[in-house]
Amino acid sequence: MLLATSVLVASPQQEESVNSVLKERIAAVVSAGNRSDFSGVVLAEFRGQVLATIAVGRRGDAGDNPNTTESLIEIASATKPLTAIARMALAEQGKPSLDDPIHKRLPNVPED
Repeated sequence: MLLATSVLVASPQQEESVNSVLKERIAAVVSAGNRSDFSGVVLAEFRGQVLATIAVGRRGDAGDNPNTTESLIEIASATKPLTAIARMALAEQGKPSLDDPIHKRLPNVPED
């Protein structure tokens, strides 16, 4: 489930109103997810300000404890695609080339 919002804000009062609406929408989306199989913690940020941090579902540990905003969530291999995309974007800029040997960037790795 993905929540994306684009907002043009002209004044601090409008920004506060938008933040309030966003918090409500985020809570609604997370609550809808709570009725399904979603379990985790959602953090929404706008211009460096945390708008909402909401915990949903259970941690899945032996005690079947509920998630909190402080829960550590194991994401396992979920970051591999993001890392690959970032790496390819850097390669397109030539920083560094995909053909560069690893020891060129990590000096403690042997050349062979």
